[in-house]
Amino acid sequence: MKITPTTLTITQLLSNESEQFVVPAYQRRYSWHSKHIAELFDDINLLEKGGETHLLGSIVCLTSSHGVGINELELVDGQQRISTIMLFLNAMKEKYKLLDMKKEADKLSNYLFCSDFNAEQNNKLVLGDLDSRDFNLIMGGRTLEKVINKRLLEAYNQISGLIENLPPQKLDDFKYKFTNQVNVIRLDVAESKDAFKLFETINNRGLNLSPADIIKNYLLGNASIADGNTLEEVKTDWSHLIISMDGLPLDEFFRQYVNGLLGRKVSFTLLIDTFKNYFLENVKTGDIPIEHTEYSPEVIEETEMSLVEDDNLSGETENNSTEPVLEKTPVKKMSINKFVAKLRKAADVYSKILNHNFSDTRVNRHMQNLQKIRSFASYTFILNLMQREIDINKKLEILKQIETFMLRRNIAEYRTAELDDIFSKLTTIKNDNIVETVKLTLKNHLPSDVEFKERFIQHDFKGQSENRAKYVLEQIEYELSGNTGEKYLGSGDEVHLEHIIPQTITTKKSKEEYGDWEKYLGEEGTKMHRTMVPKIGNLTLLAAPLNIKASNNPFLAKKQEYAKSDIKITKHLLRFDEFKMLQIDKRSRDLAKKAVKIWSL
Repeated sequence: MKITPTTLTITQLLSNESEQFVVPAYQRRYSWHSKHIAELFDDINLLEKGGETHLLGSIVCLTSSHGVGINELELVDGQQRISTIMLFLNAMKEKYKLLDMKKEADKLSNYLFCSDFNAEQNNKLVLGDLDSRDFNLIMGGRTLEKVINKRLLEAYNQISGLIENLPPQKLDDFKYKFTNQVNVIRLDVAESKDAFKLFETINNRGLNLSPADIIKNYLLGNASIADGNTLEEVKTDWSHLIISMDGLPLDEFFRQYVNGLLGRKVSFTLLIDTFKNYFLENVKTGDIPIEHTEYSPEVIEETEMSLVEDDNLSGETENNSTEPVLEKTPVKKMSINKFVAKLRKAADVYSKILNHNFSDTRVNRHMQNLQKIRSFASYTFILNLMQREIDINKKLEILKQIETFMLRRNIAEYRTAELDDIFSKLTTIKNDNIVETVKLTLKNHLPSDVEFKERFIQHDFKGQSENRAKYVLEQIEYELSGNTGEKYLGSGDEVHLEHIIPQTITTKKSKEEYGDWEKYLGEEGTKMHRTMVPKIGNLTLLAAPLNIKASNNPFLAKKQEYAKSDIKITKHLLRFDEFKMLQIDKRSRDLAKKAVKIWSL
C-alpha cells in the first residue's frame, strides 16, 4: 500500500468540479458539538490574513479511475470535517446573498456543487441515508423546521449566527482565511482493505474516536479481505444497524452486547480489545487488517477488577462469590457475514428495548417500567433474554422479576457497580428452568423485606427519582384495582405526579398559587417540610387537567378535585380530614406495606 498524502487548502480540495464526496450509508450521523464549531471558528478568525495556516485534519477517500461525468469519492474517514466545511461555506454564501454580493456568493457556490457532462449541478457532498435529506434541505435553503437531525440543524444555526455577526470586511477576511489558510490532508486509496487499514492507523487505535467507530472499521477491514460479496453484505448490515440505533447510545449497546457474549462485565477501557479477541476466537478471518494488542481473557478480567469504581452508595457489602468460573469450550467459527448479521439483529432488539416497540404490548409496558425505575444495567440480560426462543410468558415473568430486583435495590441504595456483573452472568443461564434460576440468582442480591420497607418509607422521590415514584404509585393503583389488566394509566402527559403538600410553600408566589400552606402546617410542620415533601406518602397521581386546578387550592379544596378522580389511590385521600406531616408518615408506612407484597420474589 503506497499512499502519498496531499496537503490541500479548502479551495484546492473542492476545486475539481467533477469530483463528489460521498459519505457511505454505514457511517454515523453528523455529530459535531457546539464546542467544536466555536473552537474552529475562533482558530480561523484569529489567523493573520495571508499568514500562518490551520490544519483541520485528514480525510481518507476510496477512489476509482476518473471518467466522464461526476466521479464519486467514498469518504472512509473525514465526513464530520467535510460536512462542517460545507456548512460554513453555505452560511457565507447565504450572507453574501443577503448583502447583494452575487459575485462572491457564486464563487462559494462553486465549492458547494459539482457538475456532470450535462452541466447539471449536484451537491459536492452527499451524506449518508440518515442525514442526506436534512443536509439537502439546509444546502437548498429550504424550510429548516423540517430538519430531523437536531445536531446538524444546531450546527448550521450556530455557524450562521457566527457568520451573520461579521461585518462585510470581516466576512471577506474570514472567507479568504477559510478557503486559503485552512488545510486538509487528503489521502486517496484504490482498495477498500487499504482504506480501512489507513483509517485505523491514522486514528492511532481509536484516539478521540468512539468504540462504535473503531468496531465498524475493524469489521469492514476484515470484510474487505474476505471472499465474494462479503464487504458489501457487511456494509449493508452495518447500515441497517446504524439506522436501527439512530439516536440511541451505540457505544453502550456494544458494551452490553459484549457483556452478554462473554457472561461477564467489560468496561469501556477494554471494550475494543475484548471485542477483537472475541472476534478472532469465533469468526473466520483472513489476514488481520491491522495489528492490535491481544490480551488473554485472564489479563482482561484482572484489569477489569482494578477498574471497578465504587459509587459510594450504602447497602450491600462486597459479594465474595465462590461461584465456579465457566470453562471455555471450543466453538465452531462462523463467517463474518453471520457474525455481523447477529450483531444487526441484536441492535434491532436493543432498539426495541429502549423505544418500547415490541409487537407485544405487555412487553412494552415492562420496558417502560424498567426505564422509569432507571434499570439501564439490566439491558445486558434483557437483550439476551428477548432473543431467546422461549415462551413469551416466561419472558414476562422474568421481566417482572427484574422490575422487583431493580426497584428494591434502587430504593435501598445498593451499589450500582455490581449490576453489570450480576446481569452479565445471567446471560450464561440455560433455557431449562430459566425462570426459577433467574429468580434464585436475583434473590441472592436482594434487600430483605424489613430493609426494603424501612428504606421505602425514608426514600426521597425527587429529581430523577420522580419517574420511579410514578411507577410505584401506578403499580399500587393496579393492585388496588385487582390487577385485571383492564386499567392502564397512560403516559406522563396524561397522568401527572402530584405533590399533595406543594414543594414550595414559603414564597409570596407559592402562596398566591397554592394557598397559605405555611400557615396551615404551622411552625413545626414548616420546619419539617423540606424533609417530608419528597416522601412517597406526600405523592399521588392525577390527570394533568386536574393537577392544574388542584395545585391552586389548600388541602380541603384539593379534596374536592381529588373526588373527581377515577384513580383509587387518589380517592383514598378523601379519608383524611387534614393532611400534615403526621399524615405523610402514616401514608408512607401504609404504602410501604403494600410495596413489600407487590415487589417480592
